[in-house]
Amino acid sequence: MLSTLNNNNNTEDEFVEEEILNQQPHENHNNGQLKSFVNQYGIVRPRISKINSIKNHLNRFYNTISCICIINSLLDRIPIIRCLKEYNLRKNLFYDVNAGFTIAIMHIPQGMAYGILTTLPPVHGLYVSFFPVLLYMIFGTCPHLSVGTFAVISLMTAQAIDGVPLQSFDTINNQSYTTETVSDVMIINEKLGIATTLAFLAGLIQLILSFLRLGCLTVYLTEPFISGFTTGAAVHIFSSQIPSIFGIQSPRHVQGAFKLPRFFIQLIDSIIKNINWISTTIAFTSIIVLFIAKKLNDRYKSTLRIIIPSELILVIIGTLISHFTKIHNLHGVPVVGPIKQGLPLPTVPPFKHISYLIVPATTIAVVSLCISISIGKMLSRKHNYKVSSNQELLAYGISNVVSSFFQCYPSTSALSRSVVLEGIGGKTQLASGFSCILLGIVLVALAPLFHSLPMACLAATIIVNLKGLLYQIKDFVFYYRISYMECAHQYANMKILRFDESLYACNTPFFKRKFYELIGIELRQEPIISYKKKNLNKTKEIKCNYVVLDCSPFNFIDTVGVKLLIQLILSFLRLGCLTVYLTEPFISGFTTGAAVHIFSSQIPSIFGIQSPRHVQGAFKLPRFFIQLIGSIIKNINWISTAIAFTSIIVLFIAKKLNDRYKSTLRIIIPSELILVIIGTLISHFTKIHNLHGVPVVGPIKQGLPLPTVPPFKYISYLIVPATTIAVVSLCISISIGKMLSRKHNYKVSSNQELLAYGISNVVSSFFQCYPSTSALSRSVVLEGIGGKTQLAGGFSCILLGIVLVALAPLFHSLPMACLAATIIVNLKGLLYQIKDFVFYYRISYMECAHQYANMKILRFDESLYACNTPFFKRKFYELIGIELRQEPIISYKKKNLNKTKEIKCNYVVLDCSPFNFIDTVGVKLLIQIYHDLKKRGTRLCLSECRYGVRRTLELMNFYDKTSSDIIYVTTHHAVTAMKIESEINSLRSTATAQV
Repeated sequence: MLSTLNNNNNTEDEFVEEEILNQQPHENHNNGQLKSFVNQYGIVRPRISKINSIKNHLNRFYNTISCICIINSLLDRIPIIRCLKEYNLRKNLFYDVNAGFTIAIMHIPQGMAYGILTTLPPVHGLYVSFFPVLLYMIFGTCPHLSVGTFAVISLMTAQAIDGVPLQSFDTINNQSYTTETVSDVMIINEKLGIATTLAFLAGLIQLILSFLRLGCLTVYLTEPFISGFTTGAAVHIFSSQIPSIFGIQSPRHVQGAFKLPRFFIQLIDSIIKNINWISTTIAFTSIIVLFIAKKLNDRYKSTLRIIIPSELILVIIGTLISHFTKIHNLHGVPVVGPIKQGLPLPTVPPFKHISYLIVPATTIAVVSLCISISIGKMLSRKHNYKVSSNQELLAYGISNVVSSFFQCYPSTSALSRSVVLEGIGGKTQLASGFSCILLGIVLVALAPLFHSLPMACLAATIIVNLKGLLYQIKDFVFYYRISYMECAHQYANMKILRFDESLYACNTPFFKRKFYELIGIELRQEPIISYKKKNLNKTKEIKCNYVVLDCSPFNFIDTVGVKLLIQLILSFLRLGCLTVYLTEPFISGFTTGAAVHIFSSQIPSIFGIQSPRHVQGAFKLPRFFIQLIGSIIKNINWISTAIAFTSIIVLFIAKKLNDRYKSTLRIIIPSELILVIIGTLISHFTKIHNLHGVPVVGPIKQGLPLPTVPPFKYISYLIVPATTIAVVSLCISISIGKMLSRKHNYKVSSNQELLAYGISNVVSSFFQCYPSTSALSRSVVLEGIGGKTQLAGGFSCILLGIVLVALAPLFHSLPMACLAATIIVNLKGLLYQIKDFVFYYRISYMECAHQYANMKILRFDESLYACNTPFFKRKFYELIGIELRQEPIISYKKKNLNKTKEIKCNYVVLDCSPFNFIDTVGVKLLIQIYHDLKKRGTRLCLSECRYGVRRTLELMNFYDKTSSDIIYVTTHHAVTAMKIESEINSLRSTATAQV
């Protein structure tokens, strides 16, 4: 961003720049040029021809195609096989059994609580804690992820169930003899069917995403996004549990805008009228007990081998007290009620509500993926293992699809259980298997014993477990503090500007506006009605005579950016800013493709035949040409063909003459009009239409049409094509307008142009007109022959009006071949744009890894943020010679693929000058890479970090987590320091060897 900075404030960057300049050798200043880093140290670039590069790629690809490789690939889809193969009973069994039983104890109260949250019986929460967990153990890749019930997904499931109209209500209303018990069972069964269908659909969507290898989309699920989403969901979940805390009914049918405030208004009114003091006492006592127990667990978790199962103890005590004191019967305290015993038999989910559930199922599939992948990545960074996004999608999909046949609603992982599973030492996926053993025993034998459990205890369990999510609100302040520096400096009569981003088509309007603003130039027009402040379009008193644009943040620049730097006259577009995405390469490609289709459509008129009909779908153009060639061979009209090719030659010659003599002639030769007149006269007097079947224009109405209202009965069919036409016409017109405005230095307002196109099309639709836009050929002619203002269009309309009123019928005999020739000749400029492809293809970027002695210098030509960190990590390790693959389950010749190759560098310098900013995910990745390289005996250092990047590193405590001497002012300093350190280490090694 460009912005001003107070002259009196000396920023850290100014100090650094002065330090760099002062530290340069004096001979460099004497030579008037700083010595190049490359000239100082030299570089070793791998020089591989494109042919050899392709050969290497093919060799790597075909070497992995073998029977064993295919079997290994299939076995990798079932990670439990690798886990069992590499399982160490001595090291892992105790920890997995301990962790599994502990997590099972947490599953019991949480499963029942979150089952109630979905408006289903609590036993279904226990089913979700059993079946998906068992399936994830087989197919999942994260050993510390605890799959099962979670508050957010349970709430979304409840909302999805509420969004489906229940047929059981109609049945109950129609049958007056139905008892209350029977009606409750019917409603619960229908809700259960909706929940299982929802789980099936969510799992199916996740399986489709896995098979399409779309796990890469998880890079967009950044930690700030997950933090904000789960915090908002926690607020809603907390709100939904308040009625259970006070022992009242939850307000129903509160939907729409301001749902939460209106919910709380009704809730407060209900609490005042119907509060149950016994339930309230139980709830607050439970919350206090759970908070104290969790504090004790956190405090003594390093000394205790197991945690205090506070939720389970609360559930047992609450059930016993409720059972023996009869508080449900005596005081109306809501309790869980009857719970089924045993495991459910497999049943197919009903699919009659699919149309209502597609959207919520998609949302739940994505949200559960967000939560699980974010937790998995957090734990994988801590324990340095890989979580495969595509394999995780497969695991979640199978878990949801299969468990939907066992009365389960959608499942996902829970942060609280996952953190406990990792904290008490769980080692592998088998911990989930031991959890299922204990849960199976509870379901088969102990589930009915929880009949008298107060709902207030489960609500307290949910609220206490929301603490971590609600505390995430403080992350907002942290993310808000991560900002970037001011970037405009004033020095005497000179201004130094910097734009902290690459310069390309989409940001050029903002760049131009801010550029002029910072150097004191206002680009406004004078008002039509003058007032005191005159000459607003003139320049202010400019306080600088020189402007220096620091281009160091420009990692790349496209053709539009180059033209902006040359001219600096692009317009800033307010709400019409969407047109900045209509870049010249895009318009060039679009109009060239359109020209090919237009050219194809005119070929039948050239040869005097009927155009092939009903050619639609894939490969339309090739199939069109196949039919067209067959039609030409059978039905060609040689007279029409002769007229067309003669017309094309004449028009080409006339246009060449116009181009050659346009500087001397004040008008151009109207070649198209002359061709139309001559063609009409020849056709009329020779009767070629009647004698030789040459297609002609036919009868033309005389006069202007009367205004008529367009029929609107086809609107539903025309919405999509109308939108497409509106956008395409805007593309064409704005691109032509920008091209001409650059040449003549005036402003084209996109908003005003949109208004003009809209009024033109709307009004002209009442006069039998189809959609209009501008044409490049006519616009270039209008500009070339000296048109000065919009009035040229008015004079054009006068002549066209005369033609329509008096002369239109005279063109009855005009051959269609003449019109086709006119169109084709005017397409020449658009078809010639195909050569632009070669030009755009040649624009690329430089190599970004250099080798020097035992050191590698890397550069990543982009800022580092959540969405590109996976690519950055993969490429980083690839460039320094480290492969991050697992060993195959079935071994073959190429062993130890996960081990490091012979590393040719002991030092890695990461040139951070292209990093205009870095986010929290990028900082965490750098910390992870630093520690990983340190274990491998390689030192990482950063150079040329900008102030904004350094500030983010400081806020993230980067130096405390890595090293205080990891950052150097320049790459030159980093290389020098690493070189000295390497020499010292070499001397130490020599001295040690001698001793």
